Amino acid sequence: MGQKLTPSVFKKKASKGPYKGKPRKEIALIKIKKKLPFTIDKTNKQILGVKLTGDKLSYIDGKNTKTISMADIQKDVDFGGQPKKTTASASISGKIVEVMSEAFFCIYVALKMANTLDKYNKDETYKNWDEIQSKKELDDFAREYKILPFVETELNSSVFNQYIKFANDFLVDNKWHERLLSQVKKFFLTYSPKGQYKLLRADNLPKDMDPYKVYEVVANDIKAKIGFAKIVDKDKWNPADVWFFTDTARKTLIKELGNLNEKLVKKPQSSVDYLNDLNQLIFKLFEKKQLYPISLKAPKGTSANITSVNEDSDIEQVIKFDKVDLGQNNLDVKLRFELIYQKKKTKKLIDKKSGYLKSKTDTGGFRLEMEIPGSGARFGSLGTENYQYIIFNTDKTGVNKLLRERKKSNTYSSIPDNFKAGNKQLNWLGASGYNKLSKTKGGAKNYLEGYMQSLFRNINGAEFKISKTRAEKEVLNKTIASEIAIAINGITSKLGKEATLENLYSLATSQGLRVGISKEQLVARGEKAKNIVDKNIAQTVFDSCFHIKIY
Repeated sequence: MGQKLTPSVFKKKASKGPYKGKPRKEIALIKIKKKLPFTIDKTNKQILGVKLTGDKLSYIDGKNTKTISMADIQKDVDFGGQPKKTTASASISGKIVEVMSEAFFCIYVALKMANTLDKYNKDETYKNWDEIQSKKELDDFAREYKILPFVETELNSSVFNQYIKFANDFLVDNKWHERLLSQVKKFFLTYSPKGQYKLLRADNLPKDMDPYKVYEVVANDIKAKIGFAKIVDKDKWNPADVWFFTDTARKTLIKELGNLNEKLVKKPQSSVDYLNDLNQLIFKLFEKKQLYPISLKAPKGTSANITSVNEDSDIEQVIKFDKVDLGQNNLDVKLRFELIYQKKKTKKLIDKKSGYLKSKTDTGGFRLEMEIPGSGARFGSLGTENYQYIIFNTDKTGVNKLLRERKKSNTYSSIPDNFKAGNKQLNWLGASGYNKLSKTKGGAKNYLEGYMQSLFRNINGAEFKISKTRAEKEVLNKTIASEIAIAINGITSKLGKEATLENLYSLATSQGLRVGISKEQLVARGEKAKNIVDKNIAQTVFDSCFHIKIY
């Protein structure tokens, strides 16, 4: 079925097609005169109209004359509709999906706030974006559906206007209309925002109220202190894709961000404390229903989920180590765990889910990616520097075991020194050097194969089967996976394994950058707070910010 000629569509002029610029009522009369067929939307049956009375079309059906509402007739090419597609629609992906899903979430929320979402649905306007392309058409649409005060800036965004030509394919053919409706429904069922809000993609936040500017100062300070090659991605602090805010929130953020920036200049060594102040401010504005930072993930099917992240509550998350899964039939390692949701005081189980951190291959930059099967969304990933730092500084007994394995390996000792891994917090993994070695004329296989097999045997008690056609790639990637496996599996205590995975999980899911075993982690596992002697130096590098996740 195509778009129907609903009353609001039928009263407009055609924006394209053979009768472009003509009122659609006039086009209907031309089709009757020229005996051009009309198409019934529900059945796709073509009919010949004989008379138009208001919005009722009389047509011949066999020996009988029948009447049908124009609202049940398809907007075909003559009426300015899309021509029938002879091939499947091109898949919309990457940056286009990112921009369209965020911008249209703002638009759909605005429609809900303006009480015109039902009309938008009934009119089937989501099928009509091929006629909403120019600035005038966007303004007319926004005024008709009363959403201009909410999304005027977003509709004028150059990036949105660059991709608006894909709107019909995105909403209809790629079925994002239904996904957006489910996300909006879940958001309003949970929070019921009322009043006047500005709805913006994070990329379009005005400079004077952009909280990421403060984070960048903190992140650069952390980069310099730890020695990271680049800053920890801003999404690890707050991954919100869209921000909804009242005018009060806007003024408060402008004022407080100005104060924080002055403090950062005068006392940069306290930057993390200032970031915590910003975290508290954003949460307080949320509590007052003045600010909603929202992270969006594509929901599984048409049923969305919602959760708040970094919100102080009586429920805590605890990671229980399962196993290191260094498989025979893939190039990765999976660090499997159970994610437990429990009451802080009583430790009563609320929910539990199985998940894992999975290593990517060279084409994925050897990242660790978080997956919770059945959730319908990825939960974030970590670059090599970030996860090396967390593992080394939480419990490095596994890294020490890896270093001992290297000393025992003859093939590892034969690797040219400039391609070997280091033994420090940011270079104990061999990913960078081995990848460079693999790109040399001789490749990395002959140097790494024996070493990789010794690591693989250590985990599985058997050798990894290498194919002849992909040996270089397989040896390279399985070596990296095996090093990660040893660094985790070799941790001598269960608590050390769980704290390490929990710290990796926290950064991957934008809950903070932490290392060591904290008092909170011990208490969550049943230790009495008064009995805990803080022998291990736990450090919170930074706490992440409150946000809502819809997925």
